[in-house]
Amino acid sequence: MANYSISIYPLIVVIIIFMTIIGNSLVVIAVFSYRPLRKVQNYLLVSLAASDLCVATFVMPLHVVQFLAGGRWLLGMVICHFFTTADIFLCTSSILNLCAIALDRYWAIHDPLNYAQKRTLRFVCIIIAIVWLASGCISVPPLIGWNDWSGESLKTHCQLTTEKAFIIFSASGSFFVPLILMIIVYVKIFLAARQRIRTNRVLKEIVECGIILSLYQPATFLQKREKISVAKEKRAAKTIAVIIFVFSFCWLPFFSAYVILPFCETCSLHPKVQQAFVWLGYINSSLNPVLYGILNIEFRRGFKKILCSRSIPGH
Repeated sequence: MANYSISIYPLIVVIIIFMTIIGNSLVVIAVFSYRPLRKVQNYLLVSLAASDLCVATFVMPLHVVQFLAGGRWLLGMVICHFFTTADIFLCTSSILNLCAIALDRYWAIHDPLNYAQKRTLRFVCIIIAIVWLASGCISVPPLIGWNDWSGESLKTHCQLTTEKAFIIFSASGSFFVPLILMIIVYVKIFLAARQRIRTNRVLKEIVECGIILSLYQPATFLQKREKISVAKEKRAAKTIAVIIFVFSFCWLPFFSAYVILPFCETCSLHPKVQQAFVWLGYINSSLNPVLYGILNIEFRRGFKKILCSRSIPGH
C-alpha cells in the first residue's frame, strides 16, 4: 500500500502542476491576444495567474522532491529558505490578488461612473504593486530572524517556522483578514447589484405606464446600456462568489491546522493529512482559470480562440 501511494502521488501532483501551468498560461495569453479581454481590470487577473504560475513552477516541484525523499530535505539550507519564503510569498500574492479583484468589482458596481474614470492602467498597476509588496512584507520576516529555526534542523528538514507570533501575523495577513474582507466586499457587491436592478426595474415600469413618456424617450438607449452593464456586473459578481467559495474550501483546512497545531500541544495531524491540506491549497491555483472558463463568457471565447487557432494547420 505504501509503494502504491508513493507511485500514485507523483502522478497526481504532476497532473495538478500541468493543469496549473496550462490553465494560467491560457489566462495570460487570452488577456493579451484576445481583444475583448484587453481591459485594464483584466490585468488583475494576469497578476493572479502569474502568482499561480509561479506556485506551480517554483513551489510545487520542491514539495514533490521533499516527499520522494521521505520528508527529508536534501537540497541545502539556501534552497530551503528560498522554498519556504516563496511558498508564503506566492500563495499570499495569489490570495491578495483575489482580494484586489473583488475590490475592483465592488468599486465598478458601487460607483461605476467615477470608477470608470479612475480605473486606468496606472491605477491598476499601483494596486498590483501593493499586492506584491504586501506579500513580500508577510513572507520575508523569517529570513531576517523572526523564526524558530536551528541551523542543524534545516539541513535535514525544511518546514515553515512555528514561531507563534509569526504564525498569527502571517495567517492573519495571508488568509483570515483577506477572507473576511472578501466576504464583506462580496456582500456589498450583491447588495449594490440588487439595488441597481431594482432601480432599473422602477424606471422600466414608469416608462411602460406612460408616465412622462416623452421625458424618458431619449434615454431608451442609455437604459439598454445600463441593463447590459448590470447583467455583466451580475455575472462577474457570481464568478467572484464561486472563486471565493473555492478559495475558502481549498485554503481553510491548511490555515486552520497552521494556526491551531503550534498552540495545541496535545493536537496532532497525520503527515499524510498535513500533506493533503497543503496540496488542497495548491489546487486552488489550478482551479482559478477553470472557473474563469466556465463562468466568464469572454474568457471562454478567448480560450476557444487560442486553442482552435493552434489546432488548425496554417494558423
